Amino acid sequence: MELGLIPNSDFAGILERNKKEEILVSVRDNGIGIEEKDKDKVFKEFEQIESGLSRKYAGTGLGMPLAKKLVELHGGKIWFESEGKDKGCRFSFMTQKRFLMPYKRPWKRGHTYLIDCIKR
Repeated sequence: MELGLIPNSDFAGILERNKKEEILVSVRDNGIGIEEKDKDKVFKEFEQIESGLSRKYAGTGLGMPLAKKLVELHGGKIWFESEGKDKGCRFSFMTQKRFLMPYKRPWKRGHTYLIDCIKR
């Protein structure tokens, strides 16, 4: 299922299910990309690809490390692909369907899934 494009961007998401009852979520953008030499920094806490006073993008370096920890707590895995600088990225994660709960949107037919972070 293609989640669609966000207006005024090349940002898109994909949600798929497979026969093993795994859910794959994949998001791509046309952003600054990640060079090969910087790929090991992405999931490290407080790491920035750009540093110093010349940084163009704000952030603390915690977003991707937190996302990785959340995905792993749900028994999943997270990864990314980038062809290099100025070529955008695709971030993906996979988790088991049992960690998700159905949520019906009142204005649209069908179901979407939200991650259930509450231990039962």
